[in-house]
Amino acid sequence: PAARADVPVDPFNSMCLGFGCNSPQGVDSPGAPAPTDEDSIPWKQALELIEAKKVKSVEFNDVAMDKCWVVTSDGRFRVGEGYPIEDGRSWSSPLFVTRILDNNQIPRTYVGGLKRKSR
Repeated sequence: PAARADVPVDPFNSMCLGFGCNSPQGVDSPGAPAPTDEDSIPWKQALELIEAKKVKSVEFNDVAMDKCWVVTSDGRFRVGEGYPIEDGRSWSSPLFVTRILDNNQIPRTYVGGLKRKSR
């Protein structure tokens, strides 16, 4: 397929190989919106808590890591706005969160999705 006229050709999309020639968002992906079903803190604030060594552990909803909670001495907080989401048009991914946790030696758990089904 030919590149679309409205997408400038650069090293990231010059060989789109039939994937639609979308322009990648790069590191400027806005991440997840703030959830409407529960109170949350922005990803930026979660990073500040991690840097300040205030995070004791992190909980994910399941192996997809769509939802994330940080656990501090002050409580358990859902991470919302800006949380990295899986996006094929950007570098955004929850896997970057696991890398940050590993680098800071913060344990993580999965609260669902890993339960074994009985036969």
